[in-house]
Amino acid sequence: ASPASSVSSPTAAEAELAETEEAEAEDDFRARSPSLHGPRPQLDLTGYSWAPEDEVLAQVAVWACTVAERPLSPGLVTQAAAYDHLRSGVVLCDLVNRIRPGIVPRVEEPRGPFPQRENIARFIAAARMLGVQSHELFETGDLFAGTGMRQVAVCLGALGRACWHVRGYLGPCYGKPDLAKLGAHRRSSFSVHANEGLWGKAAGQYRPVQPLRKSLSASATGFMRAGVGAGPSTPPPFPTPTKFMM
Repeated sequence: ASPASSVSSPTAAEAELAETEEAEAEDDFRARSPSLHGPRPQLDLTGYSWAPEDEVLAQVAVWACTVAERPLSPGLVTQAAAYDHLRSGVVLCDLVNRIRPGIVPRVEEPRGPFPQRENIARFIAAARMLGVQSHELFETGDLFAGTGMRQVAVCLGALGRACWHVRGYLGPCYGKPDLAKLGAHRRSSFSVHANEGLWGKAAGQYRPVQPLRKSLSASATGFMRAGVGAGPSTPPPFPTPTKFMM
């Protein structure tokens, strides 16, 4: 069995190098796409406040309503206020039409549940077309019933970052450009280490992983060897070789 591998936490120099690589990757991408990353107006959050648990939802709701030209009233932005403003789907359809004009050609009047759900479904389809990944989207009922506002916030945040990559849109975006679209950086590496190791990610980004609870090793046949982190059980017997007649 091969010995268990281990690695120490990154040093300050390594962390600084990772940040430098991330900045260089973003600069390289902007240099290749200058039309996508021109000057953008900053999102003005002056006059708005929120509870700590509603921070992300409040900020993305203010961003969405500002871009849609249907701004929220200044003051405390609660989850209920964001829900009431977004529930009909009209603001969301106006939002994506400001980002890419005509992407939702028809917005229903919110006169009943069905038109409102239809507006929400059209927004979700448009968000997918604008680059929001499937796992970041929400279901129609998450917003209409108000049972998945956290996922609504995830979707709006992802859309705000995707706006950096939409040609012709020069309005405010939310957050930084999505570095995941850069691909692997030329000096990036990917490695997996056991015992408090790190997952290496593109552009020098890292996230810690939980240490392995067992030290495992495998034989050439794929069975676990007894007494090497596999517990007291013994491995199954080797299969009897089969003879073939020529």
